Amino acid sequence: LIILIIFALIAWFLLNHTKFGKNVYAIGGNDVAARVAGIKVKKNIILVYTWSSFCAAVAGVLLAARTGSGIATLGLNYELDAIAAATIGGVSHNGGVGRIGGVIAGILILGVVNNGLLLLGVSPYIQQIVKGLIIVGAVVFDMRKNAKAA
Repeated sequence: LIILIIFALIAWFLLNHTKFGKNVYAIGGNDVAARVAGIKVKKNIILVYTWSSFCAAVAGVLLAARTGSGIATLGLNYELDAIAAATIGGVSHNGGVGRIGGVIAGILILGVVNNGLLLLGVSPYIQQIVKGLIIVGAVVFDMRKNAKAA
Protein backbone atom coordinates (compact mmCIF):
# COMPACT_ATOMS: atom_id res chain seq x y z
CA LEU A 1 0.00 0.00 0.00
CA ILE A 2 2.83 2.38 0.82
CA ILE A 3 4.53 1.67 -2.50
CA LEU A 4 1.20 2.19 -4.33
CA ILE A 5 0.78 5.57 -2.66
CA ILE A 6 4.37 6.57 -3.48
CA PHE A 7 4.02 5.59 -7.13
CA ALA A 8 0.60 7.24 -7.43
CA LEU A 9 2.00 10.50 -6.04
CA ILE A 10 5.01 10.37 -8.36
CA ALA A 11 2.77 9.68 -11.38
CA TRP A 12 0.35 12.44 -10.34
CA PHE A 13 3.22 14.90 -10.01
CA LEU A 14 4.74 13.87 -13.34
CA LEU A 15 1.45 14.18 -15.22
CA ASN A 16 0.15 17.37 -13.62
CA HIS A 17 3.19 19.46 -12.75
CA THR A 18 5.84 18.79 -15.38
CA LYS A 19 6.33 19.60 -19.02
CA PHE A 20 6.67 15.87 -19.64
CA GLY A 21 3.14 15.26 -18.31
CA LYS A 22 1.62 17.97 -20.48
CA ASN A 23 3.45 16.46 -23.46
CA VAL A 24 2.08 13.01 -22.64
CA TYR A 25 -1.50 14.31 -22.59
CA ALA A 26 -0.88 16.19 -25.85
CA ILE A 27 0.58 13.13 -27.56
CA GLY A 28 -2.30 10.98 -26.29
CA GLY A 29 -4.86 13.45 -27.61
CA ASN A 30 -3.32 13.81 -31.08
CA ASP A 31 0.27 12.86 -31.82
CA VAL A 32 0.33 14.67 -35.16
CA ALA A 33 -0.81 17.93 -33.57
CA ALA A 34 1.73 17.42 -30.78
CA ARG A 35 4.50 16.93 -33.35
CA VAL A 36 3.40 20.09 -35.18
CA ALA A 37 3.40 21.96 -31.85
CA GLY A 38 7.08 21.13 -31.44
CA ILE A 39 6.87 18.23 -28.99
CA LYS A 40 9.46 15.52 -29.49
CA VAL A 41 6.97 12.67 -29.76
CA LYS A 42 9.41 9.76 -30.09
CA LYS A 43 11.51 10.92 -27.15
CA ASN A 44 8.44 11.31 -24.93
CA ILE A 45 7.03 7.94 -25.97
CA ILE A 46 10.36 6.31 -25.06
CA LEU A 47 10.19 8.03 -21.66
CA VAL A 48 6.60 6.80 -21.16
CA TYR A 49 7.63 3.23 -21.98
CA THR A 50 10.64 3.55 -19.69
CA TRP A 51 8.43 4.68 -16.78
CA SER A 52 5.94 1.91 -17.58
CA SER A 53 8.63 -0.76 -17.64
CA PHE A 54 10.06 0.52 -14.35
CA CYS A 55 6.60 0.30 -12.74
CA ALA A 56 6.13 -3.22 -14.18
CA ALA A 57 9.54 -4.26 -12.81
CA VAL A 58 8.67 -3.01 -9.32
CA ALA A 59 5.30 -4.78 -9.53
CA GLY A 60 7.06 -8.00 -10.56
CA VAL A 61 9.48 -7.77 -7.65
CA LEU A 62 6.61 -7.12 -5.23
CA LEU A 63 4.60 -10.04 -6.62
CA ALA A 64 7.61 -12.37 -6.41
CA ALA A 65 8.26 -11.23 -2.84
CA ARG A 66 4.61 -11.70 -1.88
CA THR A 67 4.38 -15.22 -3.28
CA GLY A 68 7.92 -16.26 -2.47
CA SER A 69 8.54 -17.55 -6.00
CA GLY A 70 9.44 -16.28 -9.43
CA ILE A 71 7.06 -18.13 -11.73
CA ALA A 72 6.94 -16.60 -15.22
CA THR A 73 3.18 -17.08 -15.62
CA LEU A 74 2.23 -15.74 -12.19
CA GLY A 75 0.60 -12.51 -13.39
CA LEU A 76 -0.83 -14.01 -16.55
CA ASN A 77 -4.25 -12.30 -16.68
CA TYR A 78 -3.42 -9.18 -14.71
CA GLU A 79 -3.45 -7.05 -17.87
CA LEU A 80 -7.23 -7.45 -18.05
CA ASP A 81 -7.50 -6.14 -14.48
CA ALA A 82 -5.26 -3.18 -15.35
CA ILE A 83 -7.29 -2.29 -18.44
CA ALA A 84 -10.57 -2.67 -16.54
CA ALA A 85 -9.35 -0.49 -13.63
CA ALA A 86 -8.09 2.22 -15.98
CA THR A 87 -11.31 2.14 -18.02
CA ILE A 88 -13.53 2.29 -14.95
CA GLY A 89 -11.35 5.16 -13.71
CA GLY A 90 -12.14 7.25 -16.77
CA VAL A 91 -9.04 6.77 -18.90
CA SER A 92 -10.05 7.11 -22.54
CA HIS A 93 -8.95 4.40 -24.94
CA ASN A 94 -8.57 7.12 -27.56
CA GLY A 95 -5.87 8.76 -25.42
CA GLY A 96 -5.30 12.18 -23.92
CA VAL A 97 -7.87 11.80 -21.13
CA GLY A 98 -7.45 10.37 -17.65
CA ARG A 99 -6.38 11.21 -14.12
CA ILE A 100 -4.43 9.29 -11.48
CA GLY A 101 -7.25 9.76 -8.96
CA GLY A 102 -9.70 8.18 -11.40
CA VAL A 103 -7.41 5.20 -11.90
CA ILE A 104 -7.09 4.73 -8.13
CA ALA A 105 -10.90 4.85 -7.88
CA GLY A 106 -11.10 2.28 -10.70
CA ILE A 107 -8.67 0.01 -8.86
CA LEU A 108 -10.77 0.23 -5.69
CA ILE A 109 -14.04 -0.41 -7.55
CA LEU A 110 -12.57 -3.38 -9.42
CA GLY A 111 -11.18 -4.73 -6.15
CA VAL A 112 -14.64 -4.61 -4.59
CA VAL A 113 -16.14 -6.33 -7.66
CA ASN A 114 -13.44 -9.04 -7.63
CA ASN A 115 -13.89 -9.61 -3.89
CA GLY A 116 -17.67 -9.73 -4.21
CA LEU A 117 -17.53 -12.26 -7.04
CA LEU A 118 -15.05 -14.36 -5.08
CA LEU A 119 -17.22 -14.30 -1.93
CA LEU A 120 -20.27 -15.26 -3.99
CA GLY A 121 -18.37 -18.28 -5.30
CA VAL A 122 -18.57 -17.24 -8.94
CA SER A 123 -16.42 -19.28 -11.31
CA PRO A 124 -13.12 -17.64 -12.34
CA TYR A 125 -14.21 -17.93 -15.98
CA ILE A 126 -17.40 -16.01 -15.27
CA GLN A 127 -15.32 -13.43 -13.37
CA GLN A 128 -13.28 -12.82 -16.54
CA ILE A 129 -16.50 -12.40 -18.52
CA VAL A 130 -17.80 -9.88 -15.97
CA LYS A 131 -14.54 -7.89 -16.22
CA GLY A 132 -14.78 -7.98 -20.01
CA LEU A 133 -18.36 -6.71 -19.88
CA ILE A 134 -17.28 -3.91 -17.54
CA ILE A 135 -14.59 -2.90 -20.05
CA VAL A 136 -17.02 -3.03 -22.98
CA GLY A 137 -19.58 -0.98 -21.04
CA ALA A 138 -17.00 1.64 -20.07
CA VAL A 139 -15.70 1.87 -23.66
CA VAL A 140 -19.23 2.31 -25.01
CA PHE A 141 -19.89 5.00 -22.40
CA ASP A 142 -16.61 6.73 -23.35
CA MET A 143 -17.44 6.56 -27.07
CA ARG A 144 -20.91 8.04 -26.52
CA LYS A 145 -19.45 10.79 -24.32
CA ASN A 146 -16.87 11.65 -26.98
CA ALA A 147 -19.49 11.53 -29.76
CA LYS A 148 -21.65 14.09 -27.88
CA ALA A 149 -18.62 16.34 -27.36
CA ALA A 150 -17.75 16.32 -31.07
